[in-house]
This record gives sequence, structure tokens and C-alpha cells, in this order.
Amino acid sequence: MPARMIFFCLTLLEFILAAADHTCFRVTQTPKRAAANRREDITFYCTFSICQQSSKPNVIWWKQVGNERVQIEASGRQQFGFENEATAFLSLLRVDIQDSGHYHCTVNYQGIGQRSGTPSQLFVRVAPVPLKITPKLHEENSLVSLTLLCETAAFYPEDFTLAWYKNGTKTTVGINTSKVQNSEGLYEVSSSLFDPHPPSSNLKYTCEISHISLKTPAVVTHRISTFGGFQKGELVAVSFVTKCIVE
Repeated sequence: MPARMIFFCLTLLEFILAAADHTCFRVTQTPKRAAANRREDITFYCTFSICQQSSKPNVIWWKQVGNERVQIEASGRQQFGFENEATAFLSLLRVDIQDSGHYHCTVNYQGIGQRSGTPSQLFVRVAPVPLKITPKLHEENSLVSLTLLCETAAFYPEDFTLAWYKNGTKTTVGINTSKVQNSEGLYEVSSSLFDPHPPSSNLKYTCEISHISLKTPAVVTHRISTFGGFQKGELVAVSFVTKCIVE
């Protein structure tokens, strides 16, 4: 066989073996996307495989910060290690807003090379609870009106839906809702409901908020019981007992 042909065959064989090694060296990250509420724990997994026998690889975890990757160091809230011979893990404990981002694992086999997995994305949410209602009664010309203020805890992200109910029926009149962003980048909402009619007995007002961090809407209910009586269409004497219930 001519020397040129031998050289060609050896080169082709080397290429095939390199391609086989490339195909056999796989790194997979799971989950691809994860959402967690603040102070929950989340774990990412890095699974790797290689055709030829080799010692346990070195696995490094990174977080994407801007255009750079910052290596993750073990700490009280960041723990990593091996789940088994083919899987490494990264656990983030009691996550907070600043933990949101993309995480990478890099698997390095000595003498073979290294490969990174497709990054996993973490999105941290903050729930708008607990809710609270503050009532304020107004009396003018023997008539009593009521203002209720519903306030959320700081939350993230900013999208939400807030609704008011009076005795179970949704109301859209006399409502004023505002949203602000605090120094942490979280959002706070306050919504007032003005009821100009004199309170009657056993009134129930409900403030309800829906948010991506909540499996079901959060509600807070304010009940008013009245004692006293009416005479000739005018309010003679009324004392109020109010009660706020978070459901």
C-alpha cells in the first residue's frame, strides 16, 4: 500500500476516533428552568457520560453574571457534590432574588477534555403575603361611610391582579389602587375601597390578589357587625365591631 494511502487511512481513523469521543462525552443539566419562591431550596443536576474508562471528573459550577461566568464557591447557602458516579448536583438553599439567573456545570476529565452543559435558569419569586386590611369609618350628617385599605407585602415579579368583593359580589366602584417599587426592587401595592353607604349588619369585604408565586389567590376578609337601630330612616345610635380575617 502506498505511503500516501497509509497516511490517509491513519488520518481518517484518527478523525473517526476523535468524533466518537466527542459523541460519547455528553453533559446534560436538569431542570432547564426552575421557579422557586423566596426562602425555598432548589437543586440543579449535572449528568455526564463518556465511552472510555476514566477516573471521576472534576465538576465546576458557574453562574452567569453579565457577560462573565463567576465560579460558585461552597458556602452555607450554596452546596455542591456528587449524587452518584454520573451525576453532580448544586443546591441553593433559602433562595433570594439575587439568586435568579443562569447556572452552568463544567465537567473536566483529566487527559480527555472538558465540556459544559446547557445552562439552567432559576427564577426567584416573592409572594405578596401576608395581606392586611385597615378600616376607617367616617360619619357626616348622621350617615356613616367606610374606607378600607388593603396592603400587600413586598413581592416579585410585578404582575398581579387585585379584586374587591362585598358580601361575595365583585365590586369595581370606589376603588383606587397604586403600586410602588422599594429599594430592594420589590413591589408593594395598596388598594382602597370607599363605600359611601351606611354599613348594615354582617357586612363582609374581601380583598383578593392573584400572583404567579401563589397556587391559589390570597384573600383577606374584613367583617363589620352593627348594633343599635334606625328610627324614622335616620341612624340613631350605632356601635361597630370590626374583625379582620386572613384566609
